[in-house]
Amino acid sequence: FFFACMSGKQHKTVRVFLRIRPPVKQELERKDVLDCISVLPHDATTCIVANPKKKQESEDDVKEYKFHHCFDQDSAQDDVYERIARDTVDDVFQGYHGLIFVYGQTGTGKTYTLCCQEEGNEGILYNSVVEIFARIQQDRDHEYECSLQFVQIYNEIIQDLLTNSKSPVVQLRDDPENDGAVYLPGCTTVPVSSAGECLKYYLQGDKRRTTGETLMNYCSSRSHTVFMLDVHKRPRMRKEDVDNHDAPKGDVKQGRLILVDLAGSEKVKKTASEGVRLTEANSINGSLLVLGRVVNALIDGKQ
Repeated sequence: FFFACMSGKQHKTVRVFLRIRPPVKQELERKDVLDCISVLPHDATTCIVANPKKKQESEDDVKEYKFHHCFDQDSAQDDVYERIARDTVDDVFQGYHGLIFVYGQTGTGKTYTLCCQEEGNEGILYNSVVEIFARIQQDRDHEYECSLQFVQIYNEIIQDLLTNSKSPVVQLRDDPENDGAVYLPGCTTVPVSSAGECLKYYLQGDKRRTTGETLMNYCSSRSHTVFMLDVHKRPRMRKEDVDNHDAPKGDVKQGRLILVDLAGSEKVKKTASEGVRLTEANSINGSLLVLGRVVNALIDGKQ
């Protein structure tokens, strides 16, 4: 599956990474599953994809694809975080919006990589919030205010995952005070002061996320989730400046970390989805198609 990282810094507006997961038990038990994708030796920016239906008799049967970095089957969660997310956390402290989303077929390990909190296998979300609050505690020159929102997009409807309301639907609106931005009026915004609080609210919201079983994934995400952590940073007021109205106020920076766990794309023939699952699959595939067009438009400066 793929990672896409975006921030406000011009030199790295969009970066794309690839992670190859190892085969799972069910695949190892099947005789028709072939190891057809790998990272090019001595070049971690290139992955090789072989045609599993053909014997590799010519170069035409092998395709190469370039990324900013490719993670092979034996890659560790810490390595993924260091290469992908650490720069994004830096951007947040500089007042940028840093976005990471995971994109790929259902069952490829997206949620595991982004959201896992299993000891020793912590994912990007866990490591990011831990680092953010560690930096805040170490910074004696600034004051911080942090808050988070957590929503899912289910069948094209945005739902608040942190509310106890029987009607969790929220609307997306243009922000009149920030040209080009959007916001979620009425969405639960929770102030947080520690990594532990962030992870507690994430787990609380994750229990409300819509999941279901298909032939390809026994616990398939049926919605896209968006976890947003706002970090407001301002210079700490010194005692001698409290009564001095002419003292410089310093820059106030408002960064945001946005982590998006996209539901996986599906081939209905393979998942055997029907009824509600089929409706969900159609919404998932349709929204991923639109997202692909948006990313292409961002990359193509002419659009």
